[in-house]
Amino acid sequence: MNISLKPEAQRFIEEQLKAGRYGSPDELLDAALTRMMEEESAGIEDATLAAIDESEDQIERGQYQDWKRVSAELRAKYSGK
Repeated sequence: MNISLKPEAQRFIEEQLKAGRYGSPDELLDAALTRMMEEESAGIEDATLAAIDESEDQIERGQYQDWKRVSAELRAKYSGK
């Protein structure tokens, strides 16, 4: 794969290499892409945010159950007791 870089990006890469932070441009690019993928996967998806918003709305409307009771029911159901 061939890519074209803006001059400021190329200077940044050269500075990182001169500083010894990376051994090659490939290593720097791999580190940058790894970080981007981790950040993307760590983000909260829209569906998750919508579910959180709905949960908060339900709580405000009084549509919730006591956690201790729910926890006990779940433990009993899934522990076979």
